[in-house]
Formats: sequence, C-alpha cells, structure tokens
Amino acid sequence: MGATMTFSETPAPDDVQPGTGAVPAAVNSGSAWERYWHQVDRGELAEPPWNAASEEAEVPYLAMMLGRLPADLPLVDMGCGDGRLTCRLARHFDRVTGLDVSASAIARARQATVPSNVDYDVLDLSDEAGAQRIALRLGEADVHLRGVLHAMPPHTWPAALRALAALAGRRGHVFDIEVRHDREHLGQGSRSRTLMARHGQAPDRVADVGRAGLSLQRIGDLAGLYRDAGWHVVESGEQVHSSDVRLPDGSVVDYPFQYVLARPPSD
Repeated sequence: MGATMTFSETPAPDDVQPGTGAVPAAVNSGSAWERYWHQVDRGELAEPPWNAASEEAEVPYLAMMLGRLPADLPLVDMGCGDGRLTCRLARHFDRVTGLDVSASAIARARQATVPSNVDYDVLDLSDEAGAQRIALRLGEADVHLRGVLHAMPPHTWPAALRALAALAGRRGHVFDIEVRHDREHLGQGSRSRTLMARHGQAPDRVADVGRAGLSLQRIGDLAGLYRDAGWHVVESGEQVHSSDVRLPDGSVVDYPFQYVLARPPSD
C-alpha cells in the first residue's frame, strides 16, 4: 500500500494562476534550487526523493513516452537535476541534453559517468533568451520535463511555456508530467499528514526538500495551462506513480500525476 505525499512538509498554497500575486516571487526561485543542490552535493541534505534505484521506479511512464515522441529529434531533459534520469533516458534516445537552473546540479551531473550521447547545460526555464540560445545549438527537439513547472514560481509559468516553445521549435513536442492536486488526492494527502504525525516525521528525502524552503506549487489543470497559452494539446491524462521512498511502516510514497503531450503554438 502507498501513502500519497507532497515533496514538502509544509502544505502547498491554494491553486494559483500566473499574475495573481498569491505566491511570493522568491518561492522556488532559481537561487533557492541552487542552495538546495549545493547542500545535497555537500551531503548536508539527503538524496532527492525523485531519484530512484530502478528505471521502472524513476520513469514509470517511459513506455508511454517512447510511443508518442518521434525518434528523429534530440531530447531535452528539462530540470535534469543531477542527471540520473537523463542518463536513463539516453538508453532510449539517440541524443539527450540535460538542462537545469542549478549550476551545482549540472556540475554534479557532469562529475558522474556520462554516456557519450549526453551533454548538460544550465538554463533557467523562465529565461527565454537562454532557451533560444540553446535551441540554436541543438535545433528542434522534443522536451521532457517532470515536476518542473510545479517547482517554479507561478508568475514565471508564461515565460517558461515560451521557453519550452523555443526549445521544441516547429517539429518538437513537450511531454510534461506534474503532481496532481484534485480533491481525492488532497484527501489522501491529509491522511498522509496523519501518517507522518504518527511516525514523527516524513522520510528525510521528502522532508529535506521542505527544509530547504522549497514548496510544491499547485497546477489545477495542466492541459488547460498549455491550451490557454495557445499550445495544441495532443494528449493529457492522470496517473499515480510509486516511488522507492519508504515510510517507517514499510509503505511507499505515491505521487499522483497529471501529464500533457503538446505542440507549441504555430505562430
């Protein structure tokens, strides 16, 4: 059995939309993520909860992704962190570029054993000019991102979607998977907080993200976010994925996700 949980011990704010001013601009900023990865690299924080020992646990949606992305374009792994997932994706794609807002995360990725078909670069996804620079180097690409938008300040989402469009170009697709916050799983989240209270704390890998001052931001309708920005949503849906993070009673932490496969605006 699994317990549904968010990455932070602190409850996330209510659903917000870009430009409402409901969430402080500093929440989940690039500098906050840089501090987090710097502390992980120094051993001051536990390994991120989104890393997993097996490919099946880390990217359970891989078969779906492989069946929907054409094989003739390079792949961008946006929000690659320490490159664990990037290297796993490289087993299935000819060329993969990992991008992350944190220079410490990219340095950590480069220090690991890097497959010959993988490279890394630093990019703040809200930096449209930076995305255009990388797009000029890579050409059109498919883009994978997992839990990136919900880890960014909501007021940056419009710029992030424009940057994703620059990376994808005319032929590329974006496969985006983000944590879901519907009524059912918010209820499960309340039960998981009860479970955490019973055990005294969340697993360190989960709690450390909250301790670093990072807070998951709710995206009520991921497909709607893309459609409202002019994207063509090819497919969308919901899934629940199990992690390999375990609670003291032996149950695993489950994450409810929503996903989108989309093409950028044509104009």
